[in-house]
Amino acid sequence: LPYQMPPWAYDGDKIIFVMGRLEHLELPPIEVPKKNGGRSTVRIMLRETSVLDVSQLLRGPGDQPLKWTDARPLMQVLDIILKHHAAGLPSRMAIAAGVFDTDADHLHKLLGRQGYSDTELWFGHRQSVVHTESGPLLQVDLACTTMLAPIGVLDFICMKLRCNSPMQLNISYGSEGAYQLNKHLKGKQVRSNHNGRKWKVRGLARSGADQTYFIVDEGTPNQHTTTVALFFQRAYNIQLQLPHLPCLLVGKENSSLEMPIELCTFLKGQKN
Repeated sequence: LPYQMPPWAYDGDKIIFVMGRLEHLELPPIEVPKKNGGRSTVRIMLRETSVLDVSQLLRGPGDQPLKWTDARPLMQVLDIILKHHAAGLPSRMAIAAGVFDTDADHLHKLLGRQGYSDTELWFGHRQSVVHTESGPLLQVDLACTTMLAPIGVLDFICMKLRCNSPMQLNISYGSEGAYQLNKHLKGKQVRSNHNGRKWKVRGLARSGADQTYFIVDEGTPNQHTTTVALFFQRAYNIQLQLPHLPCLLVGKENSSLEMPIELCTFLKGQKN
């Protein structure tokens, strides 16, 4: 948001509170990275919905207590301000109604032998502001949640299929193992290790990287057909170790790309 804006707090969704009226409700365009690479321009338009008098919270001992209908929006203001502050602290992330610590030293590894796990236990707190006869009351509860560890997709698959070595993996299309992996992987966010781009997983391809063909430079004199494995070898000098494994289908649903499993890592901060 522009620096000339007065102090503000945002709930991470649709509500923003500002200390004072805004002169301009349309903010300058900003560029944001796309999930599948590149950048896009976004225009933000704010709409004023109500004006709240927070001075009503400053009541003396002899004043009448606020009615619930008047106090409820003010409690929401305080709740969002306090959560906004907590989520903005270093190594903190807001998830649903909680704020959790993302520091690797404070995370507990679960569901696997030491140093080898697909799940992390994140600790944090949930808070809410409630209206009482004596004034606003901040309630804070300790909380924890399980999150997907930012590990390689190949390691994740080995754990799910209870396979000790990636070399022993054999994921055939239509098998029970492929069906279960599709359920676990669909919708997850991954990063391709060779270029750092972020992708959303749509599922598993039907064939291995050495049997998945696509057209390169389509519509040009250099048009030719190649496999995913051969493309990575020529374009990035990457020799796949497990070209027989199916690729991940990533990107847009109607035009998915194939990405070798061994070149992908899960992003941090996802539910397992």
